[in-house]
Amino acid sequence: MKLVFIFWVLFGAAANASDGRNLVNEYYGCPNSSYLCEALNQNMDRDTSGCRLSPKHTKDLGAYMDQQNSNEKVEVVKGRIRYFGPVSGNYGYTVIRKNKHNFKVLAKVYFKNLSQYSSSEVQTYKRRFKSAAAIWNANSPFGKRFEFDFQIASQRKESVIAPELIRGNTRGPYFDRWSFKWSTSTIAHEFGHVLGLFDEYSYTDNNNPNCSSRSLMCSSFRGAPQHYHYHLVLQRVFCEV
Repeated sequence: MKLVFIFWVLFGAAANASDGRNLVNEYYGCPNSSYLCEALNQNMDRDTSGCRLSPKHTKDLGAYMDQQNSNEKVEVVKGRIRYFGPVSGNYGYTVIRKNKHNFKVLAKVYFKNLSQYSSSEVQTYKRRFKSAAAIWNANSPFGKRFEFDFQIASQRKESVIAPELIRGNTRGPYFDRWSFKWSTSTIAHEFGHVLGLFDEYSYTDNNNPNCSSRSLMCSSFRGAPQHYHYHLVLQRVFCEV
């Protein structure tokens, strides 16, 4: 059963949104980048209108769950994300409590045509999934307390999306098509969508993406997961989205 906790003092929707952003900035920052700050603000406005978990509680989620008398060992998180304009798609993952302070964040993708690929090709793609998860683990502000694990689902019911895996190039969308040619960093970006994060770029012209290339959700070529991405993913354990 999903638990909803409102922390600190509720001053109204506008003040609450500002407080939530300031708390995240204080702990994780949107460092000297208006684009990172804007991406954070958009996520906070969309994702946490009814619940704002303090970043200090996110960092020690196990202790906070104990404080709230939560005995949950597995929390399934599901929702919908704005992908492009009016187009939206599902996201979903499972947070597994391994022990008092350690968690696994498990996200799976089911490919509806995986039988068209050889066993060696499937193993190659699984290794890319593992390397993509390593990108999320390497940039985590939580150290080894939260392990990200990305897997190919063996059954449709294990994943909120069922894209086709194609051999040619594609830009998605993430819930419709993935490419066997995608690099590890691109797969890490697409798993950001599976974790409920939207693209942070919005082009006004072909050369200006209007986002920070430091962020993986802006650039899968140069970017890395930002600390506020982890906060948004993990606080949903306690927040209805």
